[in-house]
This record gives sequence, structure tokens and C-alpha cells, in this order.
Amino acid sequence: MSLPLVLLSTPYIQRVLMNNRIKDCIERASLRGTNFVLADATSFRWEKVFIFGPYTPVETVEKVIGQEWMPVREAGLDMSDAFCLLVFMVDRTVVRYSFLSRNYGDFAAVDGTNALSPQTAIFRVDSPGMRLKGPVSDGPPGSDRESRKQPFSRRGGTR
Repeated sequence: MSLPLVLLSTPYIQRVLMNNRIKDCIERASLRGTNFVLADATSFRWEKVFIFGPYTPVETVEKVIGQEWMPVREAGLDMSDAFCLLVFMVDRTVVRYSFLSRNYGDFAAVDGTNALSPQTAIFRVDSPGMRLKGPVSDGPPGSDRESRKQPFSRRGGTR
């Protein structure tokens, strides 16, 4: 394996690349006036995501994900307003996580105690500030993702 491939496979580099992809997808949704679909910004399998805003206590994160978890203890989420935490899981296993700068996309208003699936992790982007509102529900359960990506008006309803 060559050195560049080794570097790209490290968890830190994977998180940086994922953060950049999430940021790009949020910016694109904002510019187009469409909803941001988190599943479109990820390239790995996940069944649910929990999104925690700034100042979320470590105990809350660990209770919600069902395990003691060293990355949240080391990051200082409970003492900072600079980032949000996205925890992607399959069953009860954390498969990826992201400490996402609020400058990239501000999920502070999202309730992190409720799991979102790839089909329900869809958000409206309010500019400026890249604030994300949601999850968005643009139809009955089971409606296709394309209908959920419809443009929205600045007054909060769909067009």
C-alpha cells in the first residue's frame, strides 16, 4: 500500500473528508434552495445518526448512544459552541462520527436525542449562517427522497 492510501485510510483523514463533503452538500443545497439530505453527503453504510449541538453534556451523548465513548470525552463538546457532533451508527456500533464546525453547517437547533435514518435525515438550510432546521417532513412516511428535496420558500413552506 502506498503512503497516500495509508494516509487516506486513517480515521482522522476520513473525518476531514466527510466534513468537507457535508459542508459542500450544505452549501450546494443553500445555493439551490433545496433541502440538505445527509445520506447524499456520506459514502458509508449507516442506519441511524444522532446529532448533538454545542454544550451537550458528555453524559447525554453516552446515554443516547448507549455506551461510554472516549471521543466525546476528549473533544470538549460540553464546553464549546464551536461545533456539533454527528454520530453515525449501525445497530449499537458507532461506525463514523464527525465534530462538524458550525461554520460548515449549524445543526445546533436539531434535537440530538432522536435517531434519524438515512431517509429522515433531511434538513432545510437557512442562510446566512448555514443553520439547519429539521428534520424536514415533506410528505407521508414512505414518500420518495426526490419529493423531500423540493425547493423551499424562505417563509418555511415548500413550493
